[in-house]
Formats: sequence, structure tokens, C-alpha cells
Amino acid sequence: MMMVMMWRLAVVVVVLAVSANAIGFLRGLRGAQRLGPTLPRYPVRLYQPRRYATAVDPLLLSTCAHVVGGRDRIQVLLDRERHQVFSRDPLGRTQLVVAAVNNLADVVSVLLEKGADPNEPCSLTGLTPLMHAAVRGHRDIAWVLVRHGVAVDDARSGTGYTALMFAAERDHPGIASLLLANGADANARSTNKRSALHLAVSNGSDNVVRLLVNAADVDLDAKDDDGRTALHIAVLKDAVGTALRLVAYGADPTLTDDHGKTAADLAADPSAYAAMFAGVLASIHNRHE
Repeated sequence: MMMVMMWRLAVVVVVLAVSANAIGFLRGLRGAQRLGPTLPRYPVRLYQPRRYATAVDPLLLSTCAHVVGGRDRIQVLLDRERHQVFSRDPLGRTQLVVAAVNNLADVVSVLLEKGADPNEPCSLTGLTPLMHAAVRGHRDIAWVLVRHGVAVDDARSGTGYTALMFAAERDHPGIASLLLANGADANARSTNKRSALHLAVSNGSDNVVRLLVNAADVDLDAKDDDGRTALHIAVLKDAVGTALRLVAYGADPTLTDDHGKTAADLAADPSAYAAMFAGVLASIHNRHE
């Protein structure tokens, strides 16, 4: 009997402890939802050394938003520490860059509304928030930035890349399409004179190639530092389908690079490529007769 009574007492103690924790949690959640003067201020280390404040790190802001109700809560938190909108971390990244890297669309939107500069790059990498979105395929971030008037072409990386070039290189057709629809220059060149089309072909980004060849003003015969066109690169990669698509859309297979080589000359079997190109051109000619 004594053992049974002790067991029951233990159960009661556990139940009371769990209940107390649950009540405390609910009270804390209600306080967080109010975000009023009674909101507990937990010290969170910010980007600046030896400085503390309430949650303003974009990652933490996002977590708070998910818990207590979204962008309105983020706005309240940023209103309390508005100067943090313009702060940078030890890597030279703005709050907006950090939010873009981590695909936090709500945070990006609020930061822009609070005055964050959408064109301001990371001081270490030189990449803007839009470039980071293009590199990572974060289309929602790119859309928010474009909607807020980001310059889709003006900013360049250290290698002369635009956001469209990053999207082409990383095979993100959704972002490439968004950028093209908002005025991105399909013919912009990097420091080694490569265009978005060069990069898309070089990296096997077939969906982006399809978008670019259909762009109204794209230069299919643009040459890089070696005098090579996108068609030269397609043949070097033995990307037969891409090569034929380029010729079908108007790329000139007779152009030579700086070494006097046509695209077909760069193939392991030049005669095979030459025959395929001739076939495509003949087909186009026949359609127009």
C-alpha cells in the first residue's frame, strides 16, 4: 500500500510540474503576441562587438515572426532598433543581404519599407541582395527586390557579373525570366566578355538558354575574350541539342574564334557537327522558300 501511495504522489508532482511549465509558456506566448511594454528583452548579441539589444538579427527576426504572427511583429521589433536596418555584420553584409541569403522574404520586405538600400552590396564580396538571390535561386526574394525598384543591371560583381549572369550560370530560369521581364540586359558582358548566354551554355543551363535565345535583342554571336561565341562553347561541351538550338535561332556557325576555328572545328568529330549545322540551315532555308 505504501508503494502505491508513493507512486501516486510522484505522478501528482509530475503533473503539477508540467502544468506549471505549460502555464508559463502560454503566458509568455501571450506576452510575445502583445509585443507591448511587458515583452521580455532577452539580450541578443548583434553584429557590433560588445553591444546587446532585443532581437534584430534577420534570422532571429524571422524566428520571432513565425512564432508570434509575421511581418507586423518584425516591424515592431525594427521600430525599436531602427538603426539596425542599416547595420553590417563582421563580413560586411547588410541586414538586407543576410535576409536575402537566408531566403527571408518577409524580413526583406520590411527592411525595404524601413529604408534599406536594395542596391547596397556586401563590402567583402561586392554582391548585392539581388545577386545573392540569383546565386541561390531565391525567386521570392528577387521578386520583392524588383517590386521595390532594385536596379537589375546597374550593379556588377568584381568579375562584372549582373544578377542575370548569376541566374544563367546557376541554372535558375525562374529568376532569369523575372529579370528579363523587368528590363535586364541579355547582352551585358563580364570582365572576360562573356554574356549570360555564354554562361548558360557553359554550365548546361538549358532552360535559361531557351529563355535567352527568345529574348528580343539577344546577340547570339557575341564573342568572349577568346573570340568564342556561345555556339563554340556548346560544341566544346558536346552539347549537341544546345548547339543545334543556337543555329536554329540564328547563331552563325561560320564565325571563327581568335585561333581561326569555327565551332565545328572544335568538335572531336568536326565533320559530324558541320553536317548537323548544314542540315539545320537547310531546313530553315526550305521553310522560307
